[in-house]
Amino acid sequence: MKMFIPIKENSQRVHRKNFRILNGEPLYKHILLKYSDFEVYVDTDSEEIITEIGNDSRLNNVKVY
Repeated sequence: MKMFIPIKENSQRVHRKNFRILNGEPLYKHILLKYSDFEVYVDTDSEEIITEIGNDSRLNNVKVY
């Protein structure tokens, strides 16, 4: 299965929501790690997310645009 997930750097209501740490990982990584058995495509405006996904070997199934 293929999944498309948009992840914004800035949220209007909660500042840096996707970067909030939960159990040692940012929120966006929890979402991506949950779908590790799928082909995941992420659309983001964040250079930080692009870099972090590229550096995390657990996210080899994720392609970032």
